[in-house]
Amino acid sequence: MDHICASLETFEVWNCSRLINLASASSSFRNLAYLEVFRCKEMSELIVSSKAQSLGCLVRMKIRECEMMTEIVASEGADEVTYEIIFKELKYLEFDRLQNLKSFCSGNHTFRFPSLEQVHVNQCPRLKSFCEGASLTPKLQRVCFKETDVYKRHWAGDLNAAIEQLHEKKIGFHGLKQLKFSELPELMEIWSRNPQEMLDFENLEFLEVCNSDNLSCVFSLPMALSLGRLQHLEIKRCNKMEHVVKETEGSVVEEAAKADNNKIIIMFPLLKSILLESCPDLTRFYLGSAALEFPSLDTIQVADCPKMATFVSASARDEHMKEALIGEETETNNGDHHTSTAFFCNKLVLPTLENLKISSVGIERIWQHQLPRGSYSFPNLTSFIIQGCNDLKYVLSFSMAECLQQLKSLEIVDCNSIQLIISIEEPLTKEDGKKDAISFLRLNSLKLKRLNNLIGFCHEDYIIEFQSLNILEIKHCLELKGFIINKSMGKDIATSSATDDVLFHEKVAFPALEKMTISHLSNVKRIWHNQLHHDSFCNLKELKVEYCDGLWNIFSSSLLGVFQRRLEMLTVTDCALLEQVFELQELDIEETCVLAVQLKELHLFRLPKLKHVWSKDPQ
Repeated sequence: MDHICASLETFEVWNCSRLINLASASSSFRNLAYLEVFRCKEMSELIVSSKAQSLGCLVRMKIRECEMMTEIVASEGADEVTYEIIFKELKYLEFDRLQNLKSFCSGNHTFRFPSLEQVHVNQCPRLKSFCEGASLTPKLQRVCFKETDVYKRHWAGDLNAAIEQLHEKKIGFHGLKQLKFSELPELMEIWSRNPQEMLDFENLEFLEVCNSDNLSCVFSLPMALSLGRLQHLEIKRCNKMEHVVKETEGSVVEEAAKADNNKIIIMFPLLKSILLESCPDLTRFYLGSAALEFPSLDTIQVADCPKMATFVSASARDEHMKEALIGEETETNNGDHHTSTAFFCNKLVLPTLENLKISSVGIERIWQHQLPRGSYSFPNLTSFIIQGCNDLKYVLSFSMAECLQQLKSLEIVDCNSIQLIISIEEPLTKEDGKKDAISFLRLNSLKLKRLNNLIGFCHEDYIIEFQSLNILEIKHCLELKGFIINKSMGKDIATSSATDDVLFHEKVAFPALEKMTISHLSNVKRIWHNQLHHDSFCNLKELKVEYCDGLWNIFSSSLLGVFQRRLEMLTVTDCALLEQVFELQELDIEETCVLAVQLKELHLFRLPKLKHVWSKDPQ
């Protein structure tokens, strides 16, 4: 390879993510005049000091967007010999968006650049000095740096002094597109004092704030409104954080919001995702009086924020200067009045939100009652996961269930207080007197897991239709009495019961369901009522039943015809009282044979009381 490299005059290295340095071949680059290294994310150094002089013919050097690069010429340990290193022909040197670059060289070498005329530095926030040793640049008169898309010049007598002064002025932070406090922990003190003294926000696209024990708020409202290009925001492990954005008393924005209650402020117009994680004192994302719209936000994730009861807490002061939170509502239960705050209220507009995950958050209600239709009603929400929210009593109201017509995936896990998924409220009555139906037109996957107090999905005043549901999982819901419970309005929910302890009956429709798993449902005596919705379960291919100790059979004779078309795999395991799988009494023998032929896999494990697979011989 040496004779090939020796003739090279131009060498460009782009997007070589595994390349660590050029040291192994650098001694052969004696004719190299142009070198550019771009987006080599694992490269922490360009060359070791003992081989640096082999680049003596280099005229132009550009190092750009190498996020792990800490120095260009690497020292070789505490015992290394110091050199006078001469870049005889180098005229142009550029460092661009090197987030971790600290110096050209950390060793105590003397560098001579007899031809160097231009040095360009852009977004190198950790670059504190050029080198530890002397740097001699007789022709250099300026260091160029970029500020708001314009190159400016700075000079302080020599290269080292110029770089040091630029660092003191925090020039390296100007124009940053990405800022991670995990990589720049020294910035936390400056940010807590006044972030605008070190950073212009115009180009920032990604911001991560983490591991802070003193920040109570990240942005004032005017500061947040200056982040016009921000696309991703992450707040993690900030132990004293109470709000992410907070209005400042007397600000122009706050006064305008007070004057016009219908005024909506566009916040973070390009923001796509928000992650809030492990902030034990966080109570809300925004505190203020303005209504907010996030026009591009498609993902919200909130995890391990136990005090966070609401996302936007828009405060309103009455004439006695008492503060109330918009979204607070009083609920009455058996004569007791309880005030709770909705996580989302009608002062928040999220027209593009698609993915929502809430985990281990201290919420009592997710939605404000009777949210108006339109963009307030989350018209594009497709994926919703809620986990570990133990104060939550229900997930949806009837009105919200109607609004979530784009929802494709719903998963509810480890919420110990939930009794119903859809709350009890007076449903709308049609003109013909029939009960209203809730239709989840696009829901493809529904998973209910470890909901210790769940007794049903909703009560019998509704008919539920899942036109597109393909996957249904119900696991570890020990109190579940039925998917639809028998509930008279006004009675205590604890007295509700399922019809004959049956899981599914005619008031719920699953026409597209293909895979179903039910597990640890100890209160269910039968899976199916003798009368089902006319097209329910007709496409079921896979059925798994586990740890359902109240069941004594899986299929009754009256329903086998429903499953004879598609059912291919059946697994039944650990059902303590199960005596038979197929009950064939009074069944046409031809229907039995059809089912037996369609079924391709049958798995029966640990069924101590099983007497018959078929109660009659299906031959």
